[in-house]
Amino acid sequence: VVGIVDVRERDRAQSGAIEGARRIPLSLLLGRMVALYCDELKRCDEIVMFCEDGTVFAPAGARALIAEFEERYPKSKVRVFVLEGGFLGFYRAFGRKPWLFKDLQTDLLPNLEEDER
Repeated sequence: VVGIVDVRERDRAQSGAIEGARRIPLSLLLGRMVALYCDELKRCDEIVMFCEDGTVFAPAGARALIAEFEERYPKSKVRVFVLEGGFLGFYRAFGRKPWLFKDLQTDLLPNLEEDER
């Protein structure tokens, strides 16, 4: 099972989305909410995290998630990746092709859109 996590905050996420990704803003991953998301993501074999360009926010989110996994689930074999180039690189490479992630199970996390209003 692969989890795809968009760590962009609401203002940055307006540029578009990768189909199947769940948005968990970095501010939540760096706070107390990281434990909740770690519990949800523990079912994943791999987690792909992305931000706008892949240089700052996704790596910070990945470090926070890895640290939480190491503390809570020391025997976990989940692998965390950062999408090189982030959303912008993905969009430049693939455009909006919805089939890219249609087979990945990404419904593990609640959609935060309603909670953030």
